[in-house]
Amino acid sequence: MKKKFNILMAVPEINPFTRTGELSDLGGAVPKVLKDMGNDIRLITPQYRVIDERRYILRDVIRLQDIKVPLGDETVTINVKSSFLPNSKIQVYFIDYRPFFARKGLYNDPESGEPYKDNGERFILFSRSIFQTLSRLQWQPDVIHCHGWQAGLIPFFLKTVYNEDPFFNACSTLLTVYDFDDLGMFSKDCQRYFTPDTAEFDFEKSPINLDGNCSFLKAGIAYADYINTVSDTYLENVLDGCDSAARVFDLIKERKDKFGSVINGVDYTEWDPENDSSIAEAFSAENLEGKEANRKALREELGLTMPDEDPVICIITELEDRKGLELVREGIERIMKQQAGLVVMGRGDREFSDFFEEVGKQWKGRFAFINSFAPSSMHLVVAGSDMVLIPSKYEPCGVTQLYCMRYGTVPIVRFTGGLVDTVIPIKEEMDQGTAFTIKDYSVKGVSEGVEQALKFFHKRDAWAHIQKQCMGQEYTIQKSAEQYMTMYDRCIKK
Repeated sequence: MKKKFNILMAVPEINPFTRTGELSDLGGAVPKVLKDMGNDIRLITPQYRVIDERRYILRDVIRLQDIKVPLGDETVTINVKSSFLPNSKIQVYFIDYRPFFARKGLYNDPESGEPYKDNGERFILFSRSIFQTLSRLQWQPDVIHCHGWQAGLIPFFLKTVYNEDPFFNACSTLLTVYDFDDLGMFSKDCQRYFTPDTAEFDFEKSPINLDGNCSFLKAGIAYADYINTVSDTYLENVLDGCDSAARVFDLIKERKDKFGSVINGVDYTEWDPENDSSIAEAFSAENLEGKEANRKALREELGLTMPDEDPVICIITELEDRKGLELVREGIERIMKQQAGLVVMGRGDREFSDFFEEVGKQWKGRFAFINSFAPSSMHLVVAGSDMVLIPSKYEPCGVTQLYCMRYGTVPIVRFTGGLVDTVIPIKEEMDQGTAFTIKDYSVKGVSEGVEQALKFFHKRDAWAHIQKQCMGQEYTIQKSAEQYMTMYDRCIKK
């Protein structure tokens, strides 16, 4: 009989409550499979202002009111609300502290595009609140699964502040790292919010210290019982000392036997073109006719007026430099002069959103920018586009290519990181390939990748073959959940 665990996922964003990228998708999908396996799994996340309390029925919990949380020399009072992950019986706890989380953005000010200056303090509170909440609940997890730098201090607190608390003696931690370059860096001053509880803590000699500042991700790498990346190839890159992991590579080498990988999976109950209420018409690999109805619906929705026979290329991404958007920006004239339309969807750095807003004015009828990750819009973009462009500088894994392949939207990717694990390069018209590849990280490389895809697009039989190859790929969330179960077992046997 398989083992069953008590699992708490500490997730800074959870789809459908909040979303800025793949982290939230994993947080909203993997728990359902783990629950079906018989585990007692619960989630905890900040209660951001953007969460619709009425829609998701967030309730006050009497025993989770007025919880005192130490924050440096002060003590703050939080409340914790409760709801369920939609279409499940999985309890989700929301840390309600309005001075920190009742803001328009999750991590950045939407007006300026800049990170909130007190993000360090905000996520120190989030981490400490988790332990105080568990004590109130009197529910003991076997594993706290920590996601991203935002939860990186949880392993540190467990092994310092709560090290001698018998309630947490049997608790272990798994840290999932989505990007080793996203270090959660804050001023050294942040230590004042947690050092009073750790009298012997020496910041200068501690692994939290990174070049004189606090790194929440480095803390997680140092103190977690196990660490995983989100693809096999990215793990290899990290252990080989790739650029994105360079600043913490010495620590990675020291703990290399505590690293593993889990390739991102897809919840095919949500991402299924045969049963998707968000798209214009259902379709399948056996019957691609509905794909045309979605192409038409997307063009009408976004005001794309180029000829019907021209394909639509989409980019669905966090607006960040590492996603290769500087190449798109530098080569936009070259891309837009192709016989194709372009749709960019995402949120992130203000410089990119401002740029794409201007491109929309210049190439009206051929270009559209959607400054959000609204689920219904995202499904229509995935279903109605013909290709998805992913020119990443490096890619820990990504899920956009997996969603798009399921809908017959063919990837054009730079062959790096997790993209190596999830697509097959197209070499000939009728081979087993699923993606066109960008050979060089350059404007020329991106343009040539797009041009290659366009040549194939107008060969009807070859393109249908490629679409069917894509739609037949299986990267299920079930497989990811099984791999996480193995990781939990390793944590507990530490």
